[in-house]
Amino acid sequence: RKRSEVILGAHSRNKEPEQQIFTVKKAFPYPCYDQDTHEGDLQLVRLEKKATINRNVAILPLPKKGDDVKPGTRCQVAGWGRFDSESPPSDTLREVNITVIDRKVCNDEKHYNLHPVIGLNMICAGDLHNSKGSCK
Repeated sequence: RKRSEVILGAHSRNKEPEQQIFTVKKAFPYPCYDQDTHEGDLQLVRLEKKATINRNVAILPLPKKGDDVKPGTRCQVAGWGRFDSESPPSDTLREVNITVIDRKVCNDEKHYNLHPVIGLNMICAGDLHNSKGSCK
């Protein structure tokens, strides 16, 4: 099986002089990940080499245990996702500003209707008018 790679400091999926590419030496999936609910969908990775911190690569501080992002907080989501299900992944990093939405609203019948349940270990964010989000 091919080992995963991590690309740091890149704005484009094409090779950039600033980007740093690393092979994942070891992956540590979250032990409480639930495939049915997708709760705990994250993992820690150990890279083969150390990254160089510079203007394109920085350390992201993690929240303290028990910290919760409050509804109404504006967040930024970024990725090289697809424009739609038929298109290839974007070559350039795309970003969108979204708002954290109260879990009760996300779980109500007008929204996710508890399918899936947005639990305490998840963040519900997007646009209540459904015009933009991390998947759009």
